[in-house]
Amino acid sequence: MNPERAPAKRETLCAIIADLTEAARLAGAYADFIFFDDYLKDPASAQLLDHYYRTGHEGQARLYEAVRKRLKPDGVFIVANINVYHPDFLESLANRKIFFSPDDPDSAFQKSMPYAYAFDHVVTVTPYYKGNTVTMPSQFLKWGAGKASFLPFGALSSDFLSPGACAASAFVCASSIFFCSPA
Repeated sequence: MNPERAPAKRETLCAIIADLTEAARLAGAYADFIFFDDYLKDPASAQLLDHYYRTGHEGQARLYEAVRKRLKPDGVFIVANINVYHPDFLESLANRKIFFSPDDPDSAFQKSMPYAYAFDHVVTVTPYYKGNTVTMPSQFLKWGAGKASFLPFGALSSDFLSPGACAASAFVCASSIFFCSPA
């Protein structure tokens, strides 16, 4: 972890990681975590992310190499909160790719729309994109996401899972899992 993180934030993150790792273990799965800010600062836009990718930004290259080394062949790659993964990189991964997006629609055109198509599934905490006529999941589908679901914060309940999904955890449904999250 980045040593500049506040101790309370670090404790909270470690507790969440411990809970998710335990949930994975109980489900007979494996969980791994990488904090992207150990490698690079959050690119403020898709344009900057693309610039990093095309110019071979050292931190981004090291992050992508770390992901490739630690992601198991049967793993699920889950990006939580801030996506720092270029669509070309995402498309190069044979694994299932899921994006958990808490910010939309506020940052949609800066960060989510340009790479939604590179994810197999986008999970959003926002019910509506425009007023209460266009849902955020339908907007992600319009932008090319393979699937899109609404899952409000604080509600990891079987009420919000697809039929047949495991109820142990909304994110622990594969034989192995790779979870990537920012600080």
